Amino acid sequence: MNEPTIEQLMKLLEESFVPEAAGDTRAVVLFHLTGEEGGEWTVRIADQQCIVEKGTDIQPDLRLDASAQDIIDLFMGRLNPMKAFFSGRLKMQGDQRLAFQLASFFRLPG
Repeated sequence: MNEPTIEQLMKLLEESFVPEAAGDTRAVVLFHLTGEEGGEWTVRIADQQCIVEKGTDIQPDLRLDASAQDIIDLFMGRLNPMKAFFSGRLKMQGDQRLAFQLASFFRLPG
């Protein structure tokens, strides 16, 4: 797979969602992204479905702040979430347990 844009990655999250991995998780995650391709994206996980929308949700369970490139690198497996968090490249507000489980809910190609 070629390097996705953040918009392609967000669309891919819906397609690559693994309901069994998420189980009975009900969560709203807000991605607040900076840098090139920055912006805000809301990911809703409920009833073993994933819906991604451009824009914000006023009360997310988890807010992740990072550069768009770092989020791409996290989901593509090139950036360790713990290292990103402890180095300040990834900031979290809300359910941190959810943050570290999130990537396991998706099976991205390549």
